[in-house]
Amino acid sequence: MPTINKKTKKKPNRTKLTDKQKKKIIADFVENNNYSETARMNNVSEYTVRKLCKDSKNKEIKEKIEQKKEENTKSMLEMITETNNKRLQVISKLVNAIDDKADKVDAFTNVKDLASAYGILIDKEFKFAEMQKLNLENNKQQVYMPAKNIGKAFVDLYRDIKDRKHDDYWLEGGRGSAKSSFWSQIVPEELENNPNWCAICIRKVANTLKDSVYSQ
Repeated sequence: MPTINKKTKKKPNRTKLTDKQKKKIIADFVENNNYSETARMNNVSEYTVRKLCKDSKNKEIKEKIEQKKEENTKSMLEMITETNNKRLQVISKLVNAIDDKADKVDAFTNVKDLASAYGILIDKEFKFAEMQKLNLENNKQQVYMPAKNIGKAFVDLYRDIKDRKHDDYWLEGGRGSAKSSFWSQIVPEELENNPNWCAICIRKVANTLKDSVYSQ
């Protein structure tokens, strides 16, 4: 039989990152907190970025990211304050001009135009307030239950809640199934992240609520 020569596949050479490159990757990740974007910026794989940024030697990364978030929030609040001051000055001038025109109504002044001007100011005020609220909500840090606290039986339920697939849940089962422990954590988590929500928890068996869940 003829001998078949098997060609061994050569593994591609991987260029080792220099300390300078590693520092830049870490700095970029701290700045944007996005693995994919950091990988694109540095022409490396997302896996490389994740491995580097989660390395035990880089524990200070988490602190730097938190510090960056605080700086961004502070900058946002300062910008809102500065914008508010300018906006109030402009509105004050416009209102004074409209009032002055209203006090001196003449043949060339249309009352409807004055009313429209006031309406525009009020409408813009509401829209600006809504924008401020959205900005603050988008920059608010989310609260999450530690993964170690989620029992195996509740992983799919937790994902279902986070994906907003249902608005009510009925759980069957006897005592000792850890349902109370799960709900005592997920409900506060959701209310903290969504202040406008409310939650109602009820128990099927009478006279056991206090003994079972009161302490939680």
